[in-house]
Amino acid sequence: MNRLFAVGVLTEVEPVNDDVLRARVVDPTGAFVSYAGQYQPDAAAFFERTDPPAFVALTGKARTFQPEDSDRVYTSVRPESVSTVDAETRDRWTVSTAEATLRRVAAMTDALAMEDRGDELEAALLDRGYEESLAAGIPVALDHYGTTVAYLDAVREIALDALDVVAGERDEVRALDVAPDDAGTTSLGPLPDAVRRASTADASDPSESAAARPTTTEPTSTPSDATTTEPTSTPSDATADESTSTPSDATADEPTSTPSDATTTEPTSTRRRRETRATRRRRIDSTRATRRGRIDDRRRPRRFDADGTRRLRRR
Repeated sequence: MNRLFAVGVLTEVEPVNDDVLRARVVDPTGAFVSYAGQYQPDAAAFFERTDPPAFVALTGKARTFQPEDSDRVYTSVRPESVSTVDAETRDRWTVSTAEATLRRVAAMTDALAMEDRGDELEAALLDRGYEESLAAGIPVALDHYGTTVAYLDAVREIALDALDVVAGERDEVRALDVAPDDAGTTSLGPLPDAVRRASTADASDPSESAAARPTTTEPTSTPSDATTTEPTSTPSDATADESTSTPSDATADEPTSTPSDATTTEPTSTRRRRETRATRRRRIDSTRATRRGRIDDRRRPRRFDADGTRRLRRR
């Protein structure tokens, strides 16, 4: 993670030394510690003039520090921008991040149920309709952390607790005391209806998505679409027209298609390769024309010398 965006309550600001301030921003799931010094003048000025508590939005780069004699990793945020917000903005952002977390938990659980890993898992997730960034990140996370269902279930509970805090049904979020690779429960708890519907839509049946995708982008790629747009393009109609053509068929504006025309369609990959070659050929022709024009310009007689003075014609 490079940059992060957090919305919470600025609870305290204290000087670390003469040049650096330490600020603490708290949201329902925990606290973000931010350090602002001479290289973050705008953030430092904001922390100096703001009296806690105050609702703020913080954008910055995530930083980690691990002492040599300890296994504990300390996290902080190097602020890039800080602004004042209201309680409603904090609540909306908490709900949005909790729902996004639950969707990722559902996607990770779906990936754990598959036997594929690495590039094969990424391809399988893409076939199920997941976003490219999510499909690319899940195999890396599984390989690096060894994520288990027990950890995903603990994260699910924290996200649900955050939603309960916003709704006023809970005072605080429980602490996360499970490591990513800890063993435990092998089944994920229930998800909210909205998140479950979104996950089901993303993880749709690959065969259904593959069958539906060509009908949207290529109307003539399936027999059903061909019969819809071209009533005389089915093999039975074509055979009937060839054997017993009627006067109405003879006077039709569109000629009757043959069975090969009705049932044979150009593959999408072949068409894309042809379009790519045509685009590359046009680019090459354009480059050649540009170079030819430059050569012609160099061949033309110069009317000015290199120093800008006009060259006199020789009589």
